[in-house]
Amino acid sequence: MKRSAPPTTGTTEKTDGSYKIAIMEIENIQNDFWQNAQTLEALCELNARYIEGEIDFSPTYGGPLDEESGPLIPYLAALNRSGFFTITSQPGEDDGHSKQRAFIDGLASEETAQRIERLSLVSDLYILTSPPGRYNGCTMPITTDLFRPYSWAGAAHLEDETRLFLEIPHIEKYCGSVHGLREAWYVCVIDLCWGRKDYLWRILTDELCVTLEPLDG
Repeated sequence: MKRSAPPTTGTTEKTDGSYKIAIMEIENIQNDFWQNAQTLEALCELNARYIEGEIDFSPTYGGPLDEESGPLIPYLAALNRSGFFTITSQPGEDDGHSKQRAFIDGLASEETAQRIERLSLVSDLYILTSPPGRYNGCTMPITTDLFRPYSWAGAAHLEDETRLFLEIPHIEKYCGSVHGLREAWYVCVIDLCWGRKDYLWRILTDELCVTLEPLDG
């Protein structure tokens, strides 16, 4: 999916120096968005705007979304706006010798985490919810390459000293103290069926999201 151009401030001359200055101004503005976020809900909204291409930085993503995530953009944005701060995700794919399970993880309030957890009673999704400070779950392959396991997910991991979920200190590095962040639960959802594309996303958004525009096609 083609990303929208980043916002600009003022005019930019066609020189390397002025171009770099303009880029720095844009980055500073977008960093301010995150530094001014005061609540988990505000982080979720910023993450949704990042996923949709309105801003170019998120503390939980190393750069632009992978191309494979394009079809997931409506789902990911809607889930964030429903209170599920997404961190990592991938679509289900089956290329014969290489396969993926649809997968998503992130942080949510206790109420939202428990709503997601209840879906394990009415679906064949693996769902892990872990309260703050608790190691939970089990790792399982979510990607295979040349018929061998390549990447794993399914467990919550903590920093040894702080007992915080690993993702939280990294978020706080860019956002500072955010109300509700350290109290958030870790949530991981995996479709156990290799290569299935829509099932996980439909189950989650049907539960959490009031409206969701259908995917093209």
